[in-house]
Amino acid sequence: MSITYRVAASIVRLLNIKKLFRKSEAEILAFATKQSNKFRLRLDQFKGYHCSIEEVDGFKCVKLQATPKPAAKAVLLLYGGGYVTPPDARDFKIAKRIVDQTGSDVWFFLYPLIVEQTLEVTFEKTHQLYRRMLEQYAPEQISILGFSSGACLAIGIGQYNNEQRMQLPSPRQIIAVSPGGIPLSLCEGHEDMADEDADFIASLKALSEQDIIVDYHYFGTVASIINRRKRQPDYMINSCVGDFSHFPKTYLYYGSHECLYACAPYYKRAFVQYGVPYEIHIGEGLCHCYPLFRFFPEGRKAQDEIINRLR
Repeated sequence: MSITYRVAASIVRLLNIKKLFRKSEAEILAFATKQSNKFRLRLDQFKGYHCSIEEVDGFKCVKLQATPKPAAKAVLLLYGGGYVTPPDARDFKIAKRIVDQTGSDVWFFLYPLIVEQTLEVTFEKTHQLYRRMLEQYAPEQISILGFSSGACLAIGIGQYNNEQRMQLPSPRQIIAVSPGGIPLSLCEGHEDMADEDADFIASLKALSEQDIIVDYHYFGTVASIINRRKRQPDYMINSCVGDFSHFPKTYLYYGSHECLYACAPYYKRAFVQYGVPYEIHIGEGLCHCYPLFRFFPEGRKAQDEIINRLR
């Protein structure tokens, strides 16, 4: 690990960012509501780009293009935030960098958050947006890139497509950075799966000790939030267990010191079972979503690698 990363990790530990993930359900919902109320989509941050808004039943998607004429290629970019918080400046910066460096249009979806909607609505609207992209781009010219919860959603589009028997063509590739999965036994009514989930939970807990951002406690909390209106489908709660039929080549990125790294072997097992071509890239000693961060060399290298794949 670089000195820059070691110093940054030490500062993050001192700031105790993990305390957010130890909050109660009510506290998480209050925090998420506050963040959503503060969020404003500022189109002036896209000066120099051709920017337009696509809507899916009122949910906005920012379309960024280098020129007024659409490119031949596009990237569906799905930000992270635990399905509860809106995007931040870093998410929009990477969207602009992708436009600048890949010759692709970027569709940045402000997907429905589970504070006000069910996860089924989130998956449905994201799938609808992908279907709309297929009206403008060939499937082999569309890449899907997601971070954290957005990475689960990037994978979930294909699973939703299979579950709904939509038969939409697969994109060129999926790049999922730190996709997670909630042990189903943490959901009310599925406690009988505790033995089946025992190894998964043990791994999550062990990695939580090394994780400087995410705490294991959050998995139980977000499971309750996801299911508080009605029980959501298993594959939306834990995307490791969905139907991976017809998936394109899928790239996963994890830091070895993040809770969600516990999901990697379960994704690998599913990829092998369904014959999905895949690569899993591990940042040794690194944190959750490390390719988002350019200020340390490991993150910058991984982000540049991802952008190169999108060309």
